[in-house]
Amino acid sequence: MQSSLLMKPFEPKRVVVVTGASSGIARATVLEFAKNDAAIVLASRNEAALKSIAAECRQAGAKPLAVAVDVTDAAAVDQLARTAVKRFGRIDVWINNAAVGVGESINGVTQLAQRRLIETNMLGYLHGTWSAIAVFRKQGRGTLINNVSMGVLSSVPRSTSYLAGRHVVQGLTLSLQQDLAAEGYRDIHVSLIHPGMVDGLATHPTAGDNANAITAESVAKRLTSQAAAAPPRKGPSLSLVAAGVGCLAGFLATPKH
Repeated sequence: MQSSLLMKPFEPKRVVVVTGASSGIARATVLEFAKNDAAIVLASRNEAALKSIAAECRQAGAKPLAVAVDVTDAAAVDQLARTAVKRFGRIDVWINNAAVGVGESINGVTQLAQRRLIETNMLGYLHGTWSAIAVFRKQGRGTLINNVSMGVLSSVPRSTSYLAGRHVVQGLTLSLQQDLAAEGYRDIHVSLIHPGMVDGLATHPTAGDNANAITAESVAKRLTSQAAAAPPRKGPSLSLVAAGVGCLAGFLATPKH
């Protein structure tokens, strides 16, 4: 048997933080990264689900770290970033994906439910963005991907509150791109992905209404492939995620200056 002193330490190709990692697109993304020698920090409020997916990651040969986090708590999200850096020495990719959905018109939802949606879908992304970019500034590099919705490119019925949050995240991301470009951070990439209707994804406000829904796995493959390479630097590019009829996925990168 080889001595442990002679064994090479684990050197991940990427250190990836994923919020909302216990289900949906984020869960599929975690498993996709796990196939590619990544160190993955799994963040979610659902501790039981985190343990389950962490076990799947280990079976795939990855080095997961499961952290129970409520993204509406700014201090907890900042601690998540510090924990990731302490454990793995850096963060290469941060994916904001934690979200909740409400499939009703604005007066069909209680104000309490709408408040929870806004806290998760808007403040949760703001907290993750703030913490990720703080780390990336120190490192001088990193990739942030905010998962929004194809609904911001058009409109979707019974999704008023949900898409309000998605539009805020899009505005946040596009403005941040400009800030970082103006500050000269050429190796910090801030991006968006716009998946369409995802099969079985209960957080989408119109889940189950579209027979042509794509799979979370197809979005995850697109997302991980985008994270694997330096994104284009000359403005936005739009491309298709093929699965069934496919959906429009936007990947917008820091413009070149």
